[in-house]
Amino acid sequence: LMFGVFFINIEKKYRHTFYSTERGKDLTVKQFHQGNSDELKAHASFGNSEHHWKSIKEEVRGWVEINWRRWEEEKPKWLDE
Repeated sequence: LMFGVFFINIEKKYRHTFYSTERGKDLTVKQFHQGNSDELKAHASFGNSEHHWKSIKEEVRGWVEINWRRWEEEKPKWLDE
C-alpha cells in the first residue's frame, strides 16, 4: 500500500528508475562484463551469490588466476573486505 502511494506521488519521468524486468543474475553478469576495474568486477561476482555468476564461472576463474599474484603484492582494500 505504501509503495503504491509512493509510486503515484513520484514524478512520472523517474518511475522507470524504481523497477526493472532484468533478472538479478543477468544484472550481475552485465556488471562483471562492464566493470572497468578489478574492484567493480569483484563486487559483481563475489558480492553476489554464486548462483548469479555461475554462467560465467570459468571467466571469473580466469580473471582471478590472471590477477591473483598482483593482488597479493598490491593488497587492494576491496580484496580484504
